[in-house]
Amino acid sequence: MEEQKIDYSRVDIVYKVVLLGECGSGKSSIAEMYVNKNYQNNNTSTIGVDFFNKIVDYGDKRIKIQVWDTAGQEKFYNLICSYFRDCCLGIIVFDVTNYNSFKKVDYWVSEFEKFSLEEKRKPIILVGSKIDAENLREVSRQEGAEKAVSLGCEYIECSAKSNFNVEDIFDLEFVSSEFSIGEYRIDTLCYDTESNSFVIIEYKRGHSYSVIDQGYSYLSIMLNNKSDFILEYNEAKNKTLKRDDIDWSQSRIIFISQSFNSYQKNSVNFKNIPFELWEIKRFSNNTISLNQHMSTSKDNIEKISGKNNNLINDVSTQVKVFSEEDTLNNKKVSSNIRDLYYQVKESVSSWEDFNPSAKSGYISFKRNKKAFVYLNFRKNFIRVHILSYMKTKWDGSREKVKPINKFILDDPKKMFDTFENDYKVVYTYDLKDDKKLGYFIHLIKQKFDQVG
Repeated sequence: MEEQKIDYSRVDIVYKVVLLGECGSGKSSIAEMYVNKNYQNNNTSTIGVDFFNKIVDYGDKRIKIQVWDTAGQEKFYNLICSYFRDCCLGIIVFDVTNYNSFKKVDYWVSEFEKFSLEEKRKPIILVGSKIDAENLREVSRQEGAEKAVSLGCEYIECSAKSNFNVEDIFDLEFVSSEFSIGEYRIDTLCYDTESNSFVIIEYKRGHSYSVIDQGYSYLSIMLNNKSDFILEYNEAKNKTLKRDDIDWSQSRIIFISQSFNSYQKNSVNFKNIPFELWEIKRFSNNTISLNQHMSTSKDNIEKISGKNNNLINDVSTQVKVFSEEDTLNNKKVSSNIRDLYYQVKESVSSWEDFNPSAKSGYISFKRNKKAFVYLNFRKNFIRVHILSYMKTKWDGSREKVKPINKFILDDPKKMFDTFENDYKVVYTYDLKDDKKLGYFIHLIKQKFDQVG
């Protein structure tokens, strides 16, 4: 099919938008991503003014949006102010990792209003950029929202580098968006480094669809096209992930919607179904909440579907959802170790936001969806791991620098052995009985507090 070319000669409306803010605040990256869908980590400062054009069709109207990217250096102040005239919107950008850029917001607002030379105030949007560097944040979301309220404008936080911060929400590694395979288009493809498996995230706006049918179709496509998913990951992350590195049995689908109807919730109400339903709510201060719909059934979907549903049965033979009992039975642990596990679980069950997560060979204890300890089962002991990861570059390569939020276990009795390489520290202990259980619980509580 011949590619259709956009007729730039026909434009019905022209909107002029001006980006303002300190040097290095991320204005150019935002403009590049909006217009060209391309992130460029460009450290070169804009000289004077640069501009981008974007054609948007709205109904029967063709709109040209002119994005004027202004310099943030003081020597260009007088020059760029002349470009404020005739614009319809001012976007004030600051870097959430640089508090000085936030302090200059009032200055840029006053300059924009002074030189726009209009009796009626032009609308302004306040943007906090670079939220992918959450660990380096110096300006909180609340501070940004409060500043916007004082200015009487909207507040948005964004990242030109990452379109969706799945790392913070689901503890997943983002791979790509709009990933197409065959006739299917996947909203977001992620990788779960804990279970070494792919995760598909789908965003839904309506109720006229079956999550069960779509979910099993996506899983079937993944399992029948494994090489395509591996290739997409390797190209996106610049790594060499191999087929045998992946636990395909732990593949899963995450559906996100403002709400799910009762039919959709009931369709996934089985104990072993590889889907998660998350309802998202957005509040006026631009914060969001995510709540998972949890299954209450003890039935297996294979029993309900019968032998006639080949799609469900084919996927179910390859994808497994484990319960705690499944994991314990699968590893054939002794009755003493089984009792010891439930002692540990009972000791931490009252902690805030505690949640166990079972896999084929281990169970992780999580807080706010982040694991704070891993319990790997052997017949006569539990091998316990506490992990502390180092800083990584965006392309996935490791950097030998000070780690971000490095966890250091305070273990004066030297219960845990310590193993360290360039990118993580692993604290390990073989738990065989309950003789030192109190001290053991004290140690894992340290990691629990850190991930909170």
